[in-house]
Amino acid sequence: MKKISLFLSALLISAISMAATVTVTFDANVDHGTATTDAGVYQISKDGITLDVSQGRLATAEGGHYRIYKDYAMTISSTVGNITNIEFTCTANNTTKYGPGCFAVDCGEYTYQDKIGTWVGNAEQIVFTASTAQVRATKVVITYEANSSSVEDVVVNKQATKFFENGQLVIMKDGIRYNAQGQVL
Repeated sequence: MKKISLFLSALLISAISMAATVTVTFDANVDHGTATTDAGVYQISKDGITLDVSQGRLATAEGGHYRIYKDYAMTISSTVGNITNIEFTCTANNTTKYGPGCFAVDCGEYTYQDKIGTWVGNAEQIVFTASTAQVRATKVVITYEANSSSVEDVVVNKQATKFFENGQLVIMKDGIRYNAQGQVL
């Protein structure tokens, strides 16, 4: 019985330490930055994820795409967990102007096919530089592993566990073993 109790405790701890996968979607038709038609430094945040452009636009009310101008960058950062996947949907294919193949990244692995660019890695922040031409994205989907609660934050069930050991009733509460008379074993 003691082995089962230890196994269940280990299982609980491992379940707590596992991170949850969360996805945040920036849709240029819905999630707008500052409403101006001028290029500049812009930022937009949603659910702990931030998109920053060093020179471009983040979907004004009249435009349905995010612009990252040539030789400038979009930095994607997270305060809620490490980013593991980013998918861009662009307005053009591959390496043509406005396409996903115009990006260079500072970490992780980046691939593209047609209008979709995909980054895979594990980082709090990733910098995408429009190195060969301007990039225009209609949607940016970010997946991250949510920060997990520490074991100290978990409230353990205070109920006692009762079992028989060598023909004697044993009561386990808060990690202490008692006999049926309440004496510590």
